[in-house]
Amino acid sequence: MPPPKPKCPLRRLAIRLFGEIGRKIRRIFVLGVALQWLGIGLCVHDFILEAQKISDPYRFPPHGFWFGIGFIIAGFFMITYNYVRWLLWRS
Repeated sequence: MPPPKPKCPLRRLAIRLFGEIGRKIRRIFVLGVALQWLGIGLCVHDFILEAQKISDPYRFPPHGFWFGIGFIIAGFFMITYNYVRWLLWRS
């Protein structure tokens, strides 16, 4: 007998994308990966703005790099926490 269909639309999407492994993916893992990608995007965006020659010298200086680093570190800790919980569950 197949397992019941989940109510959460994101869980159903994960099952469609990853198959049965999608049932076991935790939300904190997905959020950690999303935060890391957001942080990488902010860092790259900040680098591109700094590398371009902007004609307005009075523009607000972008601080996206520091926010990006913060998001990357937060995502890393979330993924590591999820992995440690999984290791403790396995033993």
